[in-house]
Amino acid sequence: MEFTSKDRRFPLFFAVLGLLIFFIHYSGLISLKIGGASPFLLVPLIITVGYFYGETYGFLFGLFFGVLCDTVAFGVFKFNTVVLMLLGVVFGILAEHFFARNITSFLFQNLIASFLYFVFKWFFVYLLGSFGNLAFLFLSETLPSAFYTSLFSVLFYFAYRR
Repeated sequence: MEFTSKDRRFPLFFAVLGLLIFFIHYSGLISLKIGGASPFLLVPLIITVGYFYGETYGFLFGLFFGVLCDTVAFGVFKFNTVVLMLLGVVFGILAEHFFARNITSFLFQNLIASFLYFVFKWFFVYLLGSFGNLAFLFLSETLPSAFYTSLFSVLFYFAYRR
């Protein structure tokens, strides 16, 4: 699939969608939690932007939404800023240079990115935070949340294709 210049315009739709997701997530108005799994929908949004618009926009979206999340979340040294920014850049580069642009590679990248985000979160929040029962937290919250988050990437793929 070839990309034209219109595909590189500023992703305003995803910026507005990201703000909406941010406010819904942190306001608690709508809970998508199932059992211990709670999706963090900004991860697939940032991967979508990096995938379709390139690593520069992936970096900017990761930086912006990471800073936004870290201003309202309890803090582990600006965890969201660093991780979301890196995910946007890395997966933007991978999509640009190493992966075919199809739904299979898109879903695979989102699954890997969600897994990385939640494993890093588990490591920095729970493991370094000296929480007890780390294996239980990993199996009951981290892995299900990563998988659950990646399921929403299908919606972002079709939102771009609209």
